[in-house]
Amino acid sequence: FYAAIQGELRLERLMSDAILAGKRVGLPRFDVENARYVAAIVQSLSALQKAQFGILEPASHASIIPMEQLDLVLVPGVAFDCGGGRLGRGKGFYDRLLESVRAVKCGVALDHQIEADLPREPHDLAMNCIVTPSRWINVPVSAGSK
Repeated sequence: FYAAIQGELRLERLMSDAILAGKRVGLPRFDVENARYVAAIVQSLSALQKAQFGILEPASHASIIPMEQLDLVLVPGVAFDCGGGRLGRGKGFYDRLLESVRAVKCGVALDHQIEADLPREPHDLAMNCIVTPSRWINVPVSAGSK
């Protein structure tokens, strides 16, 4: 999951339901030493704390989930296109976080955040699918391969 900031679809209810159902739930946590995000286990939404960039994160003692063990990653963005392109906030943190993910990468957006086409750079990772409040977008395999 991700902890939503202004302009992003809020997923707290879904996250809470997953925790109650016994699913292993993770959120990005900023690793200051390596200047990158890692996935850390969320035991309870009430245990989250504001950290780097003012975003809610699991506490520093929360166990890390190896990225290759994830089944599904829900990814926020400023905008997405139907080819799996994602426009982030320009720092590349999510691209670096996702580079070792073999799981399905699903962009999560509001309907107005879907664009016809977005510019891409070599380091940009494509989503496998995108979900909005009103639709599900399957990304063609060739588009979502990187």
